[in-house]
Amino acid sequence: MPEHTPDQRFRDLVLLRRMLMYTRKDDEYLQLAAPVIRQHANNIMHAWYGYISADTYLSNYFKLATAEEFAASKFSEWLQQICSRDGKPQWEAIENAVREDAGPLRPLQPELLRYLTAFAYPVIQAGNEVLALSGIAADQLMHVKQAWFKAVTLSIALWAYTDKS
Repeated sequence: MPEHTPDQRFRDLVLLRRMLMYTRKDDEYLQLAAPVIRQHANNIMHAWYGYISADTYLSNYFKLATAEEFAASKFSEWLQQICSRDGKPQWEAIENAVREDAGPLRPLQPELLRYLTAFAYPVIQAGNEVLALSGIAADQLMHVKQAWFKAVTLSIALWAYTDKS
């Protein structure tokens, strides 16, 4: 795959956001989710680790030492930052940091990239569970959960960009 120029990566980001119907309003809802996700990041990471370690296929692609080491990885940093972007286009830097981490995830093989959206499910579900118990107003909760879904999905889709430029 040819390397993407910064302009092409920006266009791809805009297109991905449009495909997800991701709006500025989603950024606002993510600000409501941010303190909840930060407070419960370890719980979400442990749920994610449990999902991965219980699945024989997924566990083949992870170096599963302990749940604590997984929770302390760049994935935890990614999880906590995904809602706290302050409207700044920092998506690419966060995804690059996760992708370059030599920790729990082996380098993504091209044939595995098609599974990334399924990989998002346990993170989204665990996040939705803590958001549901957060005390966010009922009229906003559905929108917060949708923004969470879009942010995680967009973030993981960006992991598919394999060039390091």
